[in-house]
Amino acid sequence: RKGLLEVKEVETQRVRGELAKLEAEQDRLLKQRATADADSETLRRKLIEYEMETQSLRGRLEKQERHNRREEDDLKAALKDALQKLKTMETSLAAANDEKKSHVELELRYASLKTQLEIET
Repeated sequence: RKGLLEVKEVETQRVRGELAKLEAEQDRLLKQRATADADSETLRRKLIEYEMETQSLRGRLEKQERHNRREEDDLKAALKDALQKLKTMETSLAAANDEKKSHVELELRYASLKTQLEIET
């Protein structure tokens, strides 16, 4: 009987040892899970932060693109206006040159006639 109690005591100690090992493993796994949960939450927060930053940057980019298009349209209109003014000035200059040429031709004709008249008299 005493031998049976000793065997049962040894068996109980062995089971307690296994239980202690299993509890230690369970604690390790729970800590690992807690760390994984914390890491997962950190990653989730970072993902949300990056998504918000991406949206903000997308909004800024779209705003800048609209601004650039307006500026490009304004520059095109200013260039078109400047070209039109340049054409008008070119036409005016050509007319002035024609008028000057006619005036010079008249002066030369006058000088020629005056010289001819002086020679005849």
